[in-house]
Amino acid sequence: MSEPGEILLRICARPGADHGARLATLDPVGWEQLAALASEQRVTALLAQALANVEDELAVPPAVARQMDEQVERERLYTLNQSLALVRMLALLADAGLEPICLKGVRLAHLDYPRPELRPMRDLDLLLEPADAERAQELLLASGRYKIADGRPAYGIEASHQLPPLVDTERKVMIELHHRLDAKDFARERDLLALMRAQPENTTVFDRTVCVPTAHACLLHIVAHAALQHLFDNGPVVLADVHYLAANDELDWHLLMQDAQALGLDKALGLIAALARELGAEWLDRIPDSLPEPSAECLSVVRAAMLSPSAGRDRQRFLRRMQHDRGASATARTTLDAMLHPDPDWLAAIVGVGPGNPARWLGYPVWLAQRARRYRDSRSDPTAIDLAAARSRLRDWLLAQGSES
Repeated sequence: MSEPGEILLRICARPGADHGARLATLDPVGWEQLAALASEQRVTALLAQALANVEDELAVPPAVARQMDEQVERERLYTLNQSLALVRMLALLADAGLEPICLKGVRLAHLDYPRPELRPMRDLDLLLEPADAERAQELLLASGRYKIADGRPAYGIEASHQLPPLVDTERKVMIELHHRLDAKDFARERDLLALMRAQPENTTVFDRTVCVPTAHACLLHIVAHAALQHLFDNGPVVLADVHYLAANDELDWHLLMQDAQALGLDKALGLIAALARELGAEWLDRIPDSLPEPSAECLSVVRAAMLSPSAGRDRQRFLRRMQHDRGASATARTTLDAMLHPDPDWLAAIVGVGPGNPARWLGYPVWLAQRARRYRDSRSDPTAIDLAAARSRLRDWLLAQGSES
């Protein structure tokens, strides 16, 4: 773990603290690495807030300070643009009698974090009942303001946890309409979905009332999303998410522990809590001391996954997906097997026809070349191979019955 990486994790775990002592140890190269890492992980605004919290003056290189200021301003403007896109879309859906639940990013940005730009979102995630999700998708596409994202296949609710991503053509904002969650191997997904749908609450975005999950449901969703869907390669922002949610005085931690255990998320929550404790987080005194304790290897893997670069993440996901789908390590034999069973939706998207059209097979050479290139890239990165294997062991531990570490 590099010093810039350690500092960034600590800032995310304790966003409101004074991290000046550690920041003062950085040389110019360290500052450049820290700024680049924060940008890669989409937490530049949290880093800028941490610098503002330092009482003593820091020797931040002018070029790094300027780069960070520009990044924060871009994120602020994009968050504003996203918010405008959100309220316009919700108004259009409301006219049709549809009221989606805006998932964790919207709640965190507009209700839990001190300022929305501190919690940038890649896209807007909305949750609806299956039939309502399809109706909302049709309505948005028919309005002429939205289109299916380029390169994405057309499919229905039976194919995925969400419908094909949409793009607001004016504001260039990505929108995903979910009808369920996407946490791999999450056996109790329906129970968490029921919890999220049964107890929504409201916040306000530009004077418009927006429906969001409760802090209780949101925290459980964050744990499931980070641990089971991403195996923590969605970055260190999960540490800040839990920090700001934990500040909610309405959270019943005993009930949260009960629900985490009932949902099979107690190990994942225990892993986040153990890492947060190592990093000096302030919310640990609120929770009962009864969570499963992860091993040192698990904690090390999570640290590495949170700070892995986007290219490395893509290679690890490819390797893990090969292993998950084929029930074996990603060898040349299993890769060949996967290549003989292409996804008809993706073949159809390449050609520009429906997934049932036999002409979709004209896209097979392109799909095959893409698949082969990803396999070659993944196998050429020893770090990705090692971390993918370690994260597979982490996944096995998270999904194993009982609380043994």
